[in-house]
Amino acid sequence: MRESIWFSVLAATAAGLLSGCVSDNTTTQSAGPQTASSQASATDYCASLTANRRRVARLLDDADNNHGAPNSAAGIIGLFGGSSAMTGGRSLAGQDRQRAIDDLRSERSSLDHEIDQRQCTAEARAKAGVIKPTTDAAYNGVYVGKGSTQSWCAQPSLSLTVKDGQLSGKLTAEASYDVKGELYDNGDVSLLFKKEGTGSFTDDVDGRLKDGTLSVGVKLDDSPRACSYQFSAARSAAGGS
Repeated sequence: MRESIWFSVLAATAAGLLSGCVSDNTTTQSAGPQTASSQASATDYCASLTANRRRVARLLDDADNNHGAPNSAAGIIGLFGGSSAMTGGRSLAGQDRQRAIDDLRSERSSLDHEIDQRQCTAEARAKAGVIKPTTDAAYNGVYVGKGSTQSWCAQPSLSLTVKDGQLSGKLTAEASYDVKGELYDNGDVSLLFKKEGTGSFTDDVDGRLKDGTLSVGVKLDDSPRACSYQFSAARSAAGGS
């Protein structure tokens, strides 16, 4: 009985997370010509979708690589803003844990679909044909820069190699991240981040490459004192053709 109550809470909370965003955005879309206010609302809506997709991706990575989550009901409920009091701090095991993971995968799929439908990311806009990947060698090179961050955070650094439209490199700060990505014909860049010691690329962020500088803002943690990083990485060396 307690298990069925818990899964009902999870399903309702997860569904509310997505449907609430859709409801807000539907109002914006039906309001007629786009105003500054409606554009800001659509941007906020997309930001909430992508942020929640990153949270789900991190939990799934933890589960797939035996880091423990979502081994507890509290951990998953917390993802959607709930309280551990809902679960009494109980652990999940076996079939129940698999059901929780399946729920997260379903939520990830729903978020993917909504992000693509709303063209929230450069990758989504490319899927819709609005922009196209580029292999232009004129962008080839190594882009390096120190980033800005909060006073309590370690100085971040970013080094990315662009080769025929593909990006690869490292972000180093409190933790180290592998980075890969793709460049598009309008200068947009889609980047994926994989934290050292984890099994998959969990965080997707868009950036911009213009006039020899790659600009991107990144926040890879949801803790109360999480660090955010801003980079303007200049090309320090040209790549080969």
